[in-house]
Amino acid sequence: MRLFEAAARCGSFKRAAQELNLTPGALSHGIDSLEQWLDVELFERKARGVVLTPAGRQFLPYVSEALSMIATGTLRLPSRRFEDRLSISATGLFSYKLLLPRLHKFREMYPNMVVTVDASRRVSNCLRINSILLSGLGVSRGLNFPVTCWVA
Repeated sequence: MRLFEAAARCGSFKRAAQELNLTPGALSHGIDSLEQWLDVELFERKARGVVLTPAGRQFLPYVSEALSMIATGTLRLPSRRFEDRLSISATGLFSYKLLLPRLHKFREMYPNMVVTVDASRRVSNCLRINSILLSGLGVSRGLNFPVTCWVA
C-alpha cells in the first residue's frame, strides 16, 4: 500500500522508488502484484510517469487514510525506551532551510527528546507555526511561515 500511495503522490515510479529507498523495478513489481491481487489496473503508464486510473483515484483516499491511521497508532504505542518524542513533517524547503539548521538548539534544550523530521511530500496543510515555536528554534519573533505538516 505504501508503494501505491507514494507512486500516486509522486506521479512517477522512479521518484516514488527514490523516496522509499527502492529500485524502480522493485516498486513497479510491487505495484504489478497489488494490481493483480486487486484484479484492477490502478495506474496508466505514460512515457513521463504514471497517472491514476479512475479505480486508482477511488482507491487512493482509503489507502492514504489507512496509512495515516497506522502511523498514528504507531506513535501512540507506549515505549519504554524514550519518554518524549517529537515527530515533525514539513515541506522540504522549510525543513532544510529553516528547521534543520536550528534543530541542534532545540536538542540542547531537550536532550532526552527523540526528534524525527520527515521532509517528504506526503504532508498536508494543517497549521501555521507561530512565533513562539520559531523563537524556540532561534528564529526572529513575529515571523509566521505557512507550513504543511502531518499531525499524529
